[in-house]
Parts: sequence; structure tokens; C-alpha cells
Amino acid sequence: MRCFISSLYGSTNIGKIQVLPQAHQKWVYNVENILHIRFPVAAKLTGIELNSYNQEYNVIDLNSVSFLVDLKMKTCSCKHFDIDKMPCVHAIAATRHLARKEGRNANI
Repeated sequence: MRCFISSLYGSTNIGKIQVLPQAHQKWVYNVENILHIRFPVAAKLTGIELNSYNQEYNVIDLNSVSFLVDLKMKTCSCKHFDIDKMPCVHAIAATRHLARKEGRNANI
């Protein structure tokens, strides 16, 4: 296997350096596009702080459906935040609510 990889890239280390940055840039570009789409939707949602210490929020959707978001554990009851490992619209809305609080400092 190592000979096959070496024949493709000349050296395994050089091949990884040349291939990974392009794949990484494409992945980051896709994530930015997804988050760019989710931000305007999240701006329309209502967030209610349930627990300031654990950073738990109740986010009410446009259809009046309630979602529980835990920013510390990075989970949401819609499960998109858990599965995708990217903030769903509910998590973004909760983060916006957290950022609007005066005197708040939090690493999310």
C-alpha cells in the first residue's frame, strides 16, 4: 500500500501536503455557504434563556415549535447540531441571544 501511495505522489508526506489543503479549502467553503444560509433564518427566531450557567436556551421556530439548545454541550433537540457538528438555525439564534446580553463573556 505504501508503494502505491508513493508512486502516486512521489512521497507520502509531500502528497498529503499537496492534497489536503485543496480538500480542506473546499470543505471550509461549503461550511461557510451553509452557515451563510442559516444566519438570516436564525435572525427571525426567538430565543429565551433557560439556564445562564449551562447556556441552555429555548428557541421558538417560525412555526411556533420549541427547540431546546444547549450551547455548552453543543446539542439541539432538532438533532442537526448533534449530527452535522455545525450549528443549526436554533443554535445560531441562541448564540445571537447570548451575544446580545451585556456583560457576557463566553467561549462557544
